[in-house]
Amino acid sequence: MPTSVFINEQLALRIQQHTGKVALAEFTNLIRHYRSNLSVFRYDVIHLLDETAAFAFGVEELPALKRDFRTLVEGAELPLILRSAWVCSSPMAWNVLEAWLHERHSLDGLHTDACLVGTLDKAAAVFEPDELAAVRNMTGFEPHFST
Repeated sequence: MPTSVFINEQLALRIQQHTGKVALAEFTNLIRHYRSNLSVFRYDVIHLLDETAAFAFGVEELPALKRDFRTLVEGAELPLILRSAWVCSSPMAWNVLEAWLHERHSLDGLHTDACLVGTLDKAAAVFEPDELAAVRNMTGFEPHFST
């Protein structure tokens, strides 16, 4: 299933929505897209994975993806720490997400404060209530890209 990206310019916030089987190629395509659109990549991000989400690849394929992601981040020359929440209601996707976020913190060189939560409300540890309300209702978000 495709991954869809939505942008809210006013909040400088993007949503990455993942449903169904998520292929490794989708993340590769996202990285390629963001390399060509660094201004969008510099927005804070909330990843939404619904109850149908599952990865069509395993944790053994993450090291190469992590290298590509690190190259993207380094090329973006981020001036500050981005906020990133992975909101996942699918137990089938958690093991890959936990491996992806393992040892991630704001000082790891990737300039991102990341969290993994089961519901959007729990992302309140990272995002403001008005931002979460906008995400919940898709207020001000425009379609940007789909894999």
